[in-house]
Amino acid sequence: MTETVYDRLAASAARWPDRPLFCVLPETAQAYDILAGEISFAETLTRVDAQANAYAAAGYRAGHRVLILLENRPSYFLHWMALNRLGVSVVPVNPDLRAAELSYMIGHAEPASAVSIADRASEETDRAIELRTRDRQRKLVAKIDSALRRIEEGEYGYCEVTGEPISL
Repeated sequence: MTETVYDRLAASAARWPDRPLFCVLPETAQAYDILAGEISFAETLTRVDAQANAYAAAGYRAGHRVLILLENRPSYFLHWMALNRLGVSVVPVNPDLRAAELSYMIGHAEPASAVSIADRASEETDRAIELRTRDRQRKLVAKIDSALRRIEEGEYGYCEVTGEPISL
């Protein structure tokens, strides 16, 4: 069987449990609003296992794809390794991509879900709502136009399938 990134993490945590795997500098912590300090191999493995268990409980498994749109911080790697443990394919996304580029990636990758920076998630949610609203309006206008055409042609009020008059 091929070793995974998760397998290597677990082996490293067994061999060097107290050694640091991540070091978050104070200025980095302040910029990302996270805690400064070191995160050991053992602590990383514990966090990864907890996250993997949460993903598994939510139904994620091998064959799924999850888009990760996070900046370069420990949470990116924790999600990545947790998904790797489950055999889920990770689709890494540069957080600096424009909306059109991101839309293309989402359409192409067809992810089951996305892990995102909170600000970016709300921005993309707002955009998705706007696009859905425009699409609904476009479809509604088409239906209204069709009804107006049928009225002008004297076809409104009749079943389109049978041609029978529609009564109240």
